[in-house]
Amino acid sequence: MLSPIAFIILLLSITGCSVTSEAVVPDTPVPYSIHDGIVSYPDNLYFPSRVTLTINMYGVSGTDQENTLIVSQQIKNPQRFPVNYTLRYLSDETDNFSSLLLEYKLTREGENTPFLTSSIKDIAPNELDITRRTTLQNIR
Repeated sequence: MLSPIAFIILLLSITGCSVTSEAVVPDTPVPYSIHDGIVSYPDNLYFPSRVTLTINMYGVSGTDQENTLIVSQQIKNPQRFPVNYTLRYLSDETDNFSSLLLEYKLTREGENTPFLTSSIKDIAPNELDITRRTTLQNIR
């Protein structure tokens, strides 16, 4: 006579129990794009602790040259430079702009004004797949 557990095991092995694995394929394309970049720190400056690196991507309209923020990323207390960053944004957010602007700011904790900054101007929206490199410059 079989125990209840042995009976269940025997029943499952006879009827077959299998778990199917299927690859997940999205029906629609991914709606976002990614821009990668690298920020360097000037070699001749002391690197303070407790800083925040802010990277902003702005769209610049062709008519009035007004900047519209598309995406922003903050990296608190980067351990060392160069710092790699990735900006993720909706693919269609860059379509209505004549050019893009990347702005980089390094700010000490407790201060509002950055002490190092850099920017890259006049980026064509279709050229965001190029990895951008910049070195922060002292502004004080």
